[in-house]
Amino acid sequence: MDFKMEKVGDITVVRLEEGKLLYDNLEPLHQGLYDLIDKGSIHIVLNLSKISYIDSFSVGFLMDIYRRLANQKGRVALAGVQPRVKTILALTRVDEVISLYKTEQEATQSFAGKD
Repeated sequence: MDFKMEKVGDITVVRLEEGKLLYDNLEPLHQGLYDLIDKGSIHIVLNLSKISYIDSFSVGFLMDIYRRLANQKGRVALAGVQPRVKTILALTRVDEVISLYKTEQEATQSFAGKD
């Protein structure tokens, strides 16, 4: 899984660059995000605008990121979620615990005043 990270103030924006988030391609992102959290980044936006599909393993991964950040008083937000991915997140009720935003900018702004 190719991705790019950018710091925007105290928020880390992670832009995923491949079309599908699957068990087979998740390891680099998995390691990158866990390292980021271990180093103290607790506000993360995942830009999923280029992701057209996620599998069940990836849903579990998103929930694990949510739990890790919540344990550190942090939060993850998802931006640019495509309709098919949004459906999967709704069916699994992930959208009830992780906030979804139309744009990366909206997701980033959602962190204002939440410290």
